[in-house]
Amino acid sequence: MNATGLVSAAFAVTLLCASPAVTAAGKKPAAPSPAPSPAAAPAGAPQKFEFDSWYVIFLKKGPAWSGADTPENAALQKAHLAHLGELGRAGKLLAAGPYDEQDDPTLRGICITSAKTKEEARQMELDDPAVKAGHLVVEVAKWYALKGAVVFHPEVADALPK
Repeated sequence: MNATGLVSAAFAVTLLCASPAVTAAGKKPAAPSPAPSPAAAPAGAPQKFEFDSWYVIFLKKGPAWSGADTPENAALQKAHLAHLGELGRAGKLLAAGPYDEQDDPTLRGICITSAKTKEEARQMELDDPAVKAGHLVVEVAKWYALKGAVVFHPEVADALPK
């Protein structure tokens, strides 16, 4: 696969979160309700917010990282994208994509998962060929967003690399 093909495939992976369709609970979202306004609460009353949460995987350069344009790296990238595609089609990967202009140059990409536990999310990427080869390492965190603020479009996964 040439560089254009890899960028196109990475773009397809990124499109997983392009538009509304599925919430963290895996259901179509209800019509959005306005977020609570600080002015709506009586003075001194604590704000009450509800959150959705997801496990997020940060992919970072690993000990065997090489940005060289080699056939081996191209094959590894193709296998990495195919792995992400499999996770997407299985409903385990909600969004993924590479970084650009990041402050930490070791950051390479991010994956937002439907995993129910941190270890389940970690295992998803430990099975990635690029992680197994040591080109990438995995960090996992739980991410919270205001309930209904983030939704995913699962049918986009059909366009992911195979």
